[in-house]
This record gives sequence, C-alpha cells and structure tokens, in this order.
Amino acid sequence: MAWRKNLWGIVYLATRRYEKAAEHFQQAIRIQPDAGFVHYKLGCTYLLVGDKEAALVEQKKLEDLMIRTEDDSLRGSYRSKAEELLRKIQQ
Repeated sequence: MAWRKNLWGIVYLATRRYEKAAEHFQQAIRIQPDAGFVHYKLGCTYLLVGDKEAALVEQKKLEDLMIRTEDDSLRGSYRSKAEELLRKIQQ
C-alpha cells in the first residue's frame, strides 16, 4: 500500500501539485517509516514550497535510517539521499 501512496506522490509532484504530493508521501511514510526514498521525495517537495526546516527534518530522518540499518546496501542508499538532500537544502 505504501508504494501506491508513493506513486501518487510522484504523480502529484510531477504535476506541481505539491500539497497533494506531500500528503501522499506522508501517508506512505506512516505505512512504511523506513522508506528512505519517500523521505527524500518528501524533503524535495518541502523545498519546492520553500519549507527548508521541514526538508531538514526529512534529511535527519534519512541520516537516522542510515545509522539504524544493518543492510550495507540500504545504508549506502540512505547516505546518498541524505547527502543529496542536504546539498539541495544548502543551495
């Protein structure tokens, strides 16, 4: 079910309906809190509406996921997305 919410979030993001995108990403995270890609997309959505503080919260969640996971592949993915989001926030 989380993948559906994420997919709708991506659709809304692509059509610049940022509020609806954020709602769907938030719902996906409630269903699957460890979905790093969704945290990244939600953070990007927050940046698009000018909310750097909320984007930073999502970046911190990615860092937390990176620390807590035992899967090396996921850790690398979380690290990459956390660093990318932080660069976008700092621009």
